Amino acid sequence: MPETYCFISAQYLPTAGGVERYTYNMAKELIHRGHRVIVVTSTLPGLSDYEVTFEGIIIYRVPALLLLNGRMPLSYPGKKWRDTCKALDQQNISRIVIQTRLYTLSIMGMNYASKRHIPFILIEHGTNYVGIQNKLLGFAERQYENLMMSIARRKTTEFFTVSKAGFEWLKRFQIKAKGVLYNSVDPDAIQRYLSEPSEDVRTRYSIPETHTLICYVGRLIPEKGVLQLIDSVLDMKELPITLLIAGNGPLLSSLQSRKLPSNIILMGEIEQRDVMHLLRASDIFCLPSDAEGFPTSILEAVICRCYVITTTFGGAKELISTPEYGRSISSNSKEAIKEALLDAITHTEMRQIAINNAYQRFFEQFTWNITCDNLENLNWRH
Repeated sequence: MPETYCFISAQYLPTAGGVERYTYNMAKELIHRGHRVIVVTSTLPGLSDYEVTFEGIIIYRVPALLLLNGRMPLSYPGKKWRDTCKALDQQNISRIVIQTRLYTLSIMGMNYASKRHIPFILIEHGTNYVGIQNKLLGFAERQYENLMMSIARRKTTEFFTVSKAGFEWLKRFQIKAKGVLYNSVDPDAIQRYLSEPSEDVRTRYSIPETHTLICYVGRLIPEKGVLQLIDSVLDMKELPITLLIAGNGPLLSSLQSRKLPSNIILMGEIEQRDVMHLLRASDIFCLPSDAEGFPTSILEAVICRCYVITTTFGGAKELISTPEYGRSISSNSKEAIKEALLDAITHTEMRQIAINNAYQRFFEQFTWNITCDNLENLNWRH
């Protein structure tokens, strides 16, 4: 029987991020199955408050203060929110999915669902606190997160995560997760990107064919481990390797001011199509984060048949569980990253076996089809 799903997601496209793409891909798959999908999200400059996309996704945008350069949209109740609630009341919503406990919009969405007796779940995407380098702001942010988790815990027991690693995170707050709704990517969409023309990165940056190509894709923030990755490559200057770094963030300007050697290239933020071409051209994808949920970029790297090096600090270790699938390191120190890179660079046959194994495991366990099956089959209740 067709349902009307409503996703409460403070962050949504065109903002780039894992939660945004998770919501979008879940919405597409549910519509493909005959359901209706609504997304309630934060306003962004230049975008209308109401939209229906070509896929059929209905989008409502509500006012929010875009704090921390947009990383923390702070929605608030008021006339616009009340008007949105009245519009939602006309949509016959049968199931609500709250994306993370982190935002005020999530709490507002839980209140909406509870007052109208609509069954809802909360999907937690993180495995640690949001990283802020400023000690005072970092302390304040942690207190805010603790408060939001406490409020969420009082409003529901229906917590889910995007990886089993999220179970341990929720346990810190005496919350027992009900299950996993894994993150995924759309392989067909990736293949469409790869079929589009894009300049070859080796040609563009004059990278010799003899060089092993290592890439990083993500926000340029300290907790992603990008500084340690750069230092590890600097330590291997005698080897024929090139590191390509794609992304934007607070570290970009300081990295641009450093006199990095020619085999470490800052690409800046690039389009999604070019991300896929970069991953396809690369031999090794390295994401040595301090903390992650289940990174979309790792799933994309696997589909693009790239060898993955990551850390055990998030859900990626559920895909890259043993050396037969890639490399998960327990520390993102310069030394640990360097050792993992050297091992991958010098063992090309092992690398190819791991690439094939990870690719096969993705289709066995981590597709949107499987995740949506699990979402539909939950014990939805008031």
